[in-house]
Amino acid sequence: MDICLLSSQPWDEPHKTNRHHVAGTLAEMGHRVLFVEPVYGPGEKFRQAGPGIWIARVPRLLPANRPRPVHRINQRAADRSLSRWCARWMNRLGFQDPVFWTYRFLPREFLADLGSALLLVDYVNDDH
Repeated sequence: MDICLLSSQPWDEPHKTNRHHVAGTLAEMGHRVLFVEPVYGPGEKFRQAGPGIWIARVPRLLPANRPRPVHRINQRAADRSLSRWCARWMNRLGFQDPVFWTYRFLPREFLADLGSALLLVDYVNDDH
């Protein structure tokens, strides 16, 4: 199974949480996981983190992510292009009929682009 996991935390977070453990367990079970980070760092990120796990991040529109208004602009731009970036990465990996697993609120544009894809929403706490 191919899984696009939309995380509310970066992969390299020093304190691993449920998002990281779920991605790792799914990959160990033989599934392919695209772990999509929130917009924190500059530039697009796409790399393999281990067997069956790829890490991706939508690039920021503006070079900085502070102060708060700049972060909001970057987040809104990333939200608008999230489905396009996910489609690009999944196509690159050859994903077929992926399941979308999310730990964050999704923009309307992304939900509209899902079509009939399976969406699993996993809100474990309030850190979105």
